[in-house]
Amino acid sequence: MKVARCYVTALGFRGMVYALGGYDGDERFNSCERFDPRTREWKYFSSMNTRRSDASGTSHNGKVYVCGGFDGVQVLKSVEMYDPEQDQWTLISDMLGPRSGQVLVSHRGSLLVIGGFNGEMRLRAVERFDEEKNVWVQHIPLLDARSNFAAVVLEDQLHVIGGYNGETTFEEVERFDDNLKKWEKIKSLNKHRSAHGACVFKDSMTVSMCSVPGYIILRPLNMQQPSP
Repeated sequence: MKVARCYVTALGFRGMVYALGGYDGDERFNSCERFDPRTREWKYFSSMNTRRSDASGTSHNGKVYVCGGFDGVQVLKSVEMYDPEQDQWTLISDMLGPRSGQVLVSHRGSLLVIGGFNGEMRLRAVERFDEEKNVWVQHIPLLDARSNFAAVVLEDQLHVIGGYNGETTFEEVERFDDNLKKWEKIKSLNKHRSAHGACVFKDSMTVSMCSVPGYIILRPLNMQQPSP
């Protein structure tokens, strides 16, 4: 990348890797860059309106969204939308409350922001963005409060994986049942994890190595099939 970034928001969009904001040990960034695998180059593009680290982002309906995070002073509730045609970030409606270490996902045509830390406690709360009204509304909360977890959509089902609850990292996995409109626990990870990554690969859920407060876990990847 052009600059060193930790607590950066990274996502894939239109065949490129986007890196949004982050922290270099001295300051938080609002700068953004993207990697084009065809040219093998990182290039800057339009900066966000707000400096933020430990935020979350996703692509949705041809746009990129980023929400929450920490600006060095306070946990944020602001949300921005990037229009790639205009190369412009626009602030949209704030979330109902501030969050860092949350996950923003696009699922079944909706934007959902899940869990996180509000500066005082880890959250079970989930919010859904009503695009027609430009407002965030409450959604069905998680079973367990958590921040710095991973989330993936596997076989059209939303899963949240591991994380930190304010006291310990844990291995529990929850899946949202869209028919019953509730979260349910499924098979746990083999090891508790926080600040990790997850993706869907060949119809399985892959959970990466990760750091845990106080030490580093170096274990083989967890591969989970979608069955409970």
